Amino acid sequence: MALHYKIKKSKLKEFFGLFTKKRTPQKLQKMIDNDPVLQKLKADVDKLNYKYKPEIDKLKDDKPEMFKMFQDWGLIPKDYN
Repeated sequence: MALHYKIKKSKLKEFFGLFTKKRTPQKLQKMIDNDPVLQKLKADVDKLNYKYKPEIDKLKDDKPEMFKMFQDWGLIPKDYN
């Protein structure tokens, strides 16, 4: 069964704006802070980063270019130690 989502006419501009505007890290953080679903997703990603810390550290040492690429994609936080 397909799910149907309704978007109010007044929210259409905001909805399509998500796909056209470039987001700065501050705007993205503000968006995450205001959305409970995104907060949960961020917490889950942080748990995964902690769980796989030894593998991430090895990747950082063995393949720094791949580590940087994952940081650029947002898979590993920029402030990861």
